[in-house]
Amino acid sequence: MVALDDEIKSNHSNMSDLNEDNSHTTVGQTEDLRDVQTTFNTAADVKNTDNSDNTNEAVEDLLEENKTISDGNDEEVDKIEDYTEELKHMDVQNDNEPMKNKLGEDYPEGVTEEVYAMNDENGLLSKYIVRRIVVINGTGYNYEKSEPVTEQ
Repeated sequence: MVALDDEIKSNHSNMSDLNEDNSHTTVGQTEDLRDVQTTFNTAADVKNTDNSDNTNEAVEDLLEENKTISDGNDEEVDKIEDYTEELKHMDVQNDNEPMKNKLGEDYPEGVTEEVYAMNDENGLLSKYIVRRIVVINGTGYNYEKSEPVTEQ
């Protein structure tokens, strides 16, 4: 009976030692995994910051490029809109002859076609204006057609 008690105590002691060793190993592995996770998180944070910075720079570049394009187009659009308004308010009976001569001087003999795109207040295409100047023997004739853009 004493031998059996000694064997049970010995087995219990061996199991306690094994449990303690396994416990220390588990703690070490957990700490290693925590270190690896911290390294990955740090690398991910750095990459996230880099991507965010690159995206912000790209957006700023696009905004600057669009502003430059818009500034150049605004002047041309204003000029075309002014000219179109002048044409709308012309008295055909009184202004026809000088206009013919002016068009005849400004444009070459034959047909010249100009296409303008008109945008709405949101900057979206709203209509096309096709303008044809026909010059015959130095006399110019203006023909315009306006077509609204329909959504598909």
